[in-house]
Amino acid sequence: MESVGCRCNREHVARCRRPHPATLSLHSRWPRIRVHDQWNTQCRAIWQEAVTEGKVPLDIASPLNRVINRPKKKSHAAIVDEKTLGQLLRDIDHYEGSPLTAGALTLLAMVFTRPGELRKMEWSEIDFQTGIWRIPAEKMKMDDDHIVPLSKQAMEVLQRLKVHSGEGKYVFPGREGKSVVSENTFNKALRSMNYTHDIHVAHGFRSTARTLLGELEYDHEAIELQLAHKRRGVNAAYNRATRMEYRIKMMQDWSDYLDKLKASVR
Repeated sequence: MESVGCRCNREHVARCRRPHPATLSLHSRWPRIRVHDQWNTQCRAIWQEAVTEGKVPLDIASPLNRVINRPKKKSHAAIVDEKTLGQLLRDIDHYEGSPLTAGALTLLAMVFTRPGELRKMEWSEIDFQTGIWRIPAEKMKMDDDHIVPLSKQAMEVLQRLKVHSGEGKYVFPGREGKSVVSENTFNKALRSMNYTHDIHVAHGFRSTARTLLGELEYDHEAIELQLAHKRRGVNAAYNRATRMEYRIKMMQDWSDYLDKLKASVR
């Protein structure tokens, strides 16, 4: 005769195997990782309930976190070949769309901030006397402001952009009354120049700079600081005081290097 415990075990296994309607709907609306997490959470909840009610002696779903195949997070496509990067910079110079968009892409290559940080750049954050862009801490979701040294070339780009948006709050204002340009603007412009999402995206300028500056043997810690990557166990105030002069030189060298790559394209 079949025991009650066996029947309960099979019932809970069946419930785990049978996807919840909400889980099924996720296939069409959310990335696969959400589906895995939903299924994992549902199964663990069912077995924990069964253990609590004394229907099964052991929660067999608890090890799922260790064995479930979670999709690997894809990195942003980025050009790291010098010749191809030089061609991209030249293509941006000849971009036939909005001059604000062309200027934004040029600046992204030079300052390699996150695209969202550049989109929300305000004229009041730029010190034209010292060549510093100070991004407020609240925008960065950090404890301190993020300092971006601006090369001579970056300052020239900003001076040109003043003609288009200097009277407003934002350097890159949006259309139809929107405060800033949309998050798709930069990637759409890249695609129009045949740089598809698998070749290079706006966020990819960060990987480009990180890779090539590393190959040029610039200090790893200074690169990470400029990327605004949080470093565990590192005193942020100390780094700001001791590495700023180095970062200013590194950022000017980087813009000079980009100019050299662009000039080498025939």
